[in-house]
Amino acid sequence: GAQYPIYSTDKEPIRVRLSEKGKLLFEKIYLYRPVPVSVEGDIYTFDCSANQVLYYFERFGSEALILSPKRLGIFMRNYYYFALKKYRTIYGND
Repeated sequence: GAQYPIYSTDKEPIRVRLSEKGKLLFEKIYLYRPVPVSVEGDIYTFDCSANQVLYYFERFGSEALILSPKRLGIFMRNYYYFALKKYRTIYGND
């Protein structure tokens, strides 16, 4: 949609591996859900904005893993890493 414009850097298909719980979440969460162009087992391929994929799948936690492009996977890794660091300052390593 218009809320997620596709930029010239968004040329590569986006591949996401979903766990069984991730597949259930994908079926239940409609808001801003990207439309897959193909599904092969646990691997969903999307041809959409990188921002749409990031904002949609960030709520899945470990139930969704961005496989490609690599820069999106790294972005998501860092997103969770820095959140973990902040929580550790409050709650420690429990």
